Amino acid sequence: MTIVTHAVHNCCWQVKVIQQRATYRTGQGVFGRPIRIAATEEMASYRWWMSFGAQTPELQYIAVRVLSQVTSAGSCETNWSPFDFIHSKKRNRLACPTVRNIVTVHCNLRLVDRIEQLGHCDDNIDWSSDGDNSE
Repeated sequence: MTIVTHAVHNCCWQVKVIQQRATYRTGQGVFGRPIRIAATEEMASYRWWMSFGAQTPELQYIAVRVLSQVTSAGSCETNWSPFDFIHSKKRNRLACPTVRNIVTVHCNLRLVDRIEQLGHCDDNIDWSSDGDNSE
């Protein structure tokens, strides 16, 4: 039920979702029909909830929201690529905080390079002064 508390912050709504989950789990209403079981094997999960979840709108909202999320290892690979680059066989004795710091610096430098390649220029703020022009 932690998904419910993270997805919805309204307590009344959370209670409705929990009650509607009981309706779903016990197979009451449309959830008890034989077509429902046959459709679970033929339809994508989020489409099934779009088709059969109208009786429980709050639960349907959460189910469709969770099941519609795309899952991919691509973002994980992108995230771990700098770690593999930094933490090689030659540098495998580095402590975890050191590796994290080096990866952060590496990623920030790559980000700065990309921004410069795009030709983005930003007015630098002089942080050494207090912003007051009076002398």
